[in-house]
Amino acid sequence: MAAVPGRPGAPKKSLTEHVQIQRQFLGTELQPTLDAAAGTGHVLFVDAAHFVYGTFLCCLWSDHSRCSRLPIRCHQVRTWQGLGEGAAMLFGGVFESFLKARPLSVMARATIEHALSASALDDLFDRTAERGYTRELLFSTTVDLMSLVVGGKALHVQAAYPHLRERVPVTLRSVYDELRNIETGVSAAVVTHVSGRCQAPIAELGGACKSLLPGYRVRILDGNHLAATQRRLDVTRGHTAGPLPGQSLVVLGPALMLITDIVACEDAHTQERALIEHVLPLVEERDVWAGDRNFCTVEFLRGVADRRAHVVTRRHGNLSVEPETEYGGEVETDRGGVSDRRVKVCRGRHRVLRMRQVRVRLKEPTEDGDSEVEVLTDLPGKVSAVRVAEIYLKRWQIEGPSTS
Repeated sequence: MAAVPGRPGAPKKSLTEHVQIQRQFLGTELQPTLDAAAGTGHVLFVDAAHFVYGTFLCCLWSDHSRCSRLPIRCHQVRTWQGLGEGAAMLFGGVFESFLKARPLSVMARATIEHALSASALDDLFDRTAERGYTRELLFSTTVDLMSLVVGGKALHVQAAYPHLRERVPVTLRSVYDELRNIETGVSAAVVTHVSGRCQAPIAELGGACKSLLPGYRVRILDGNHLAATQRRLDVTRGHTAGPLPGQSLVVLGPALMLITDIVACEDAHTQERALIEHVLPLVEERDVWAGDRNFCTVEFLRGVADRRAHVVTRRHGNLSVEPETEYGGEVETDRGGVSDRRVKVCRGRHRVLRMRQVRVRLKEPTEDGDSEVEVLTDLPGKVSAVRVAEIYLKRWQIEGPSTS
């Protein structure tokens, strides 16, 4: 049976036929499109191997054919800037089929492609890693492998390994060696990197939450101590207790509900207070840092104040304060009665800081059975005690799902 063009086994076109087809396409479709969009954008020519699905996803961030810059997972092509209606004509039909059938899936894929750009992750590793190398196994491939575990696609690295076997040119043991040598600083940099790439799309799509305190950048600080892992080491088998993976401090930006930074520590027995010194470099002017009593230390309070920022933190029982005034009138809220007074924070016999102490008499006790909460802040007096209490109590509702 003779081969039919368009079916498997059809004879390939000759060079003359290819040239004729391309010349016709240039004259009737491509050139008119370029002429119509002249001076309004850029055109990037790539071969078929790099013309990947990620390129099409860029158009999701368009608005009436005006494309915003979106890095794609391709080393050769970093950005796509639209060509107005010409781009819509070239790609509109392809997009419509995807968007109509699976709009949320396409948008989710676009977000992931943007946040975890392979070339950007590899560049990040080159800039932040002090040891380790990616001569055979790229850092971006390692992230892809771990994403299967984190996302629940695979129970562990060994189970995830076969899924990406074609892209992982090393043995499973080498993969584990690579993971073992990834520094905590690299892990923290990945969190900050992904957060930074997600901020613009969230804001552009109107996903920002109402500000807890307009005019300030609020940050919520909390410790995240992961549960014990499976007993995989020979020395731990036969014991009821599992090895702890480590301790971390997590910084949440409630405006966009993004974890912006982490401070990671491999020592599972480290106290949260021991990591506070690594948090201070993250503090910026006009920040408001909300945290639990574990972060209520003189060093942290002074460190934040020295950076022209503010705190809203529950008072630790070991922190001494000296009242300057009596509590003012109590204001009733949904959570309880709120009042405040002026105090001086003391270290031994020395008074080191002047702050406000906000007292909340809760209508319902906390999980620990506390019916009263004392919150320290150095926010100016124009920020009411009720607002200070709201910032701290709101933290309870936010930090649970975010840090998990």
